[in-house]
Amino acid sequence: MREKVGLIDGRDVHFGAVTFIQRFGDALDLNPHFHSLVLDGAYVVRHGRFEGFVQIAAPSDEDVAGIAVQVAKRVVRMLRRRGKVEDDEVTPVEDDGSMLLPCMAASVQRVGVVGEGEGLTLRRLGRRRDVESTRVAKRRCADVDGFSLHADVCVPARDRAQLERLCRYVARPAIASER
Repeated sequence: MREKVGLIDGRDVHFGAVTFIQRFGDALDLNPHFHSLVLDGAYVVRHGRFEGFVQIAAPSDEDVAGIAVQVAKRVVRMLRRRGKVEDDEVTPVEDDGSMLLPCMAASVQRVGVVGEGEGLTLRRLGRRRDVESTRVAKRRCADVDGFSLHADVCVPARDRAQLERLCRYVARPAIASER
């Protein structure tokens, strides 16, 4: 996406971003999340002519935590407005007869739904996601009430190989046949 952000000193300012929406984690658990590539600056255009790229400073840990707090609040507010969440409880989902509802329920309950692990509690590795306050675990990373934001990857200008690796990572499917 390329979008005109505004006018500065008679010059148009444009930024760019691409977002990949994913519904599952690598364990095929229901884990909606977004992978975004965002320019670390803006393109400046004056009278239809490209003037250059203006890089901005990397966000601070406080900036990242503030954005994570805003996202968490806005998403919960939007879900409440749409009737999907009431008093922090998710409203029931209709059973359409497919395996989607049992898989979603098992994922939320951390229980195996198929195979040898059917009905068994799945062990969760890593940190808990139900923290009530903002937590900064690493540089430019924050966790807020189950929402996390990681903004510490930057590809140097003209490093096409590293940019390709990053693009492949953010665009990858939840699980690959090789795994």
